[in-house]
Amino acid sequence: MNAEELLLATLRGTPTPWPEPADPETGREFLALIRRHAVQPVIHHALQKAEIRSQWLSSVRDALGREAAIQAALEMCRQPELTRVLDALADAEVPVLLMKGGALAYTVYPLPELRPRCDTDLLLAREGLARARPVVAELGYAEA
Repeated sequence: MNAEELLLATLRGTPTPWPEPADPETGREFLALIRRHAVQPVIHHALQKAEIRSQWLSSVRDALGREAAIQAALEMCRQPELTRVLDALADAEVPVLLMKGGALAYTVYPLPELRPRCDTDLLLAREGLARARPVVAELGYAEA
């Protein structure tokens, strides 16, 4: 089983034992693959519940644990800020729609920190833009 097959099995919810021989190169390939697809937290989450977890390379388990901890810490900052922005826009009667990664994180994933993201996309009607600008400026945001 190669790194891609291992990834696909784990994403399907059927994590398998680490392939023999326990080659560190396969571990590096696997970590590069999951980083490219930004699924480290999902893989970590799947392995936490898997009986075969201890059969995976410790270097891979450690890397997955570190990334999961980073994403959990980021979510602890991200969620209150997102709530603050959405509440302020709602108070100003500016309807917005949470889009893409942020929307998926809170609706599709069992935990929002399982969906790595670097921004939050909000969609609003053109006529709401004039009302939204001062609201987000008051919160400390500036236009790029």
